[in-house]
Amino acid sequence: NYIKIWKDLAAQQDGPAMHKLGEVFENRMQYPRAAEWYKKAGNAEKVKQITDPWGTLEQFKIAAAGPGATVDFRFRNASNVKFTARAIDVERLIKDAKEHLKSNPREMRHKRVDVGNIGYSILNGDRANYLGEQVAAWNLKLEPRAEHLDRRIVVTTPLSKGGAYFLEAQVEGGNRTYLIVWITDLAIVKKTLDRKVLYYVTDAKTGVPAANCSLELFGYNVQWRDNWIGRGQRQHIETH
Repeated sequence: NYIKIWKDLAAQQDGPAMHKLGEVFENRMQYPRAAEWYKKAGNAEKVKQITDPWGTLEQFKIAAAGPGATVDFRFRNASNVKFTARAIDVERLIKDAKEHLKSNPREMRHKRVDVGNIGYSILNGDRANYLGEQVAAWNLKLEPRAEHLDRRIVVTTPLSKGGAYFLEAQVEGGNRTYLIVWITDLAIVKKTLDRKVLYYVTDAKTGVPAANCSLELFGYNVQWRDNWIGRGQRQHIETH
């Protein structure tokens, strides 16, 4: 009975045994008992992780334009959360990615040209460049579960216009969490034909063809060429 053995050791003020008991009860989702043992072991950080208000916005979200776009929110010990949403300047993000490729850099920054990974650019120092004005803010009352257990809810946002948004949730007395939300009003369907490619632009929600649409296509190709001094190869990027 290893729990009894660790308890006997803990009775002798054995810190590692107390910590082990905290881990055991945490793994069993018996969080009040886990917090008690972590406190005895002097691990204040683990106690805070269990008992403090906490929340997280989960999963990358894409929704069709229109009212009712939703996000998943998981939390514990929290009674209130404030949401704010700011528009993302996607056009500028794409423009900067193109300019980076056209400059034929010695080393391509993949995170910069991957527009789908827009969250990385924003969370790693480029917020001032790509975040626009705040477009929505609201508070939500929460009903946490007892004994520090997680609860997951679906939050309906006021976001409805097509575009990308930086959604932030501030848990009262706790942490901040972020999520990129895409609201799509148009969808592009691509189909390969005999020596041709068909692009079909539709309303993202209804599938009705979008009238008078214009498409701008941009491509690049990475080649490796011998260095002019004969030492290895240099990356060369061609854009079209």
